[in-house]
Amino acid sequence: MSRLSSLKRMLHIQSLPFQDRITEASALIATLYRGSGDIHRREFAVDGPCRGSVSNADVRNGTEQVVMFGSNDYLGLSQLAEVKQAALRAVEQFGTSFSGSPVMNGLNPLHTELERKLAALKNTQTSVLLPSGFAANLAWVRALVAEHDYVVADQYGHTSFREAARALPKARRRFFAHNSIPDLERHLSEIRSDHAGTIFVFVEGLYSMHGDLPPLPGILETCERYGALPVVDDAHGTGTLGPTGRGVFEHFGIREVPFIVVGTLSKALGAVGGFVACKKDVALAIRANASSYIFSASLPPATVAAASAAVDALANHPERLERLRRNIRHAANRLHALGVPKDWQSPIFPLEVPANSDVTALVTSVGQGGFFVNGVSFPAVPLEDQRVRVSISSEHTTAQIDALADLLERVMASGTPELDVQEARLA
Repeated sequence: MSRLSSLKRMLHIQSLPFQDRITEASALIATLYRGSGDIHRREFAVDGPCRGSVSNADVRNGTEQVVMFGSNDYLGLSQLAEVKQAALRAVEQFGTSFSGSPVMNGLNPLHTELERKLAALKNTQTSVLLPSGFAANLAWVRALVAEHDYVVADQYGHTSFREAARALPKARRRFFAHNSIPDLERHLSEIRSDHAGTIFVFVEGLYSMHGDLPPLPGILETCERYGALPVVDDAHGTGTLGPTGRGVFEHFGIREVPFIVVGTLSKALGAVGGFVACKKDVALAIRANASSYIFSASLPPATVAAASAAVDALANHPERLERLRRNIRHAANRLHALGVPKDWQSPIFPLEVPANSDVTALVTSVGQGGFFVNGVSFPAVPLEDQRVRVSISSEHTTAQIDALADLLERVMASGTPELDVQEARLA
């Protein structure tokens, strides 16, 4: 079976007549996921909180409890008593929804207070709350980027950015090789040779599928030399990077955000929502022009209050970040035999699997051994780029990390069956 990329396959399906698209896509998913048709979670149903403690593990594989190593709740703040209590108080005071968009009747002092805290966290003048991190990337692209502008993004930039940028002419969307400053400079030089307008450069602070960081100081210096505006999506870096968890800028000792930093509330902050942290004039442009802000209902009281309390908890509970760092170091040492560098700095551990491997079968084996991990499989990524993703939390114990590492070494050493994709149906 050839290693056709998922993009090529999906583009082929999208070129078919409507009913054929439905038939072919359904056949592909059914084949990949053994007829279950459930791309989101084939084997495990999460019926409790996503936390790392064995004694409190409420994630079940059938009737067996398993330990969660697949959650983005890196500091366990979604289960912190003061965060949950803040959510409950907000519901008692305001109910379950503000029932309106922020430009109509949905703006509340809870929102403005959280925006103030997020701006302080990112050291910007202000911030704008959005319904999700996805909506945050839609917001700044649609509000600030015109069709005569260029956007240059890391090839592993998040899908939310790609979806937003699709509204631009194809010729004005460019992607540079992952974390390659020379390739970024090549694109900027080519554009600047005949274009004096605005160029936006998009990178992530911590790449969710690869677990690595950008060479941010070099990227910012390159942007400055070519007059480009850098946008950093720090969704996974917020709460996990930097001495106090402020994110990738703090990690590299960079105090000033040159343009925009995007973030989410749904990772280390243990809630749901997104934000754009920036200068006041940029924020006003987003509020005035971003459809994902204007035409979306405001975040509900419980969510805003929980996120606000979680931001406070970053400062009030430094021991959680210290535990996370300790667990990351320990996991890096234990997973080194599976290809993880010992100096790994991120809570995301991507473990490569052989091309054409049945990642679902591998994840099932790990689940049967008592652990929940994420399988990143075709067609979400190309066959040659499939992986198992392990997410480390401050709430994991050393014994849990050791047990998972032992199991992963055994399972991955035993090999996995090849994926049986009916390629003839897609030829």
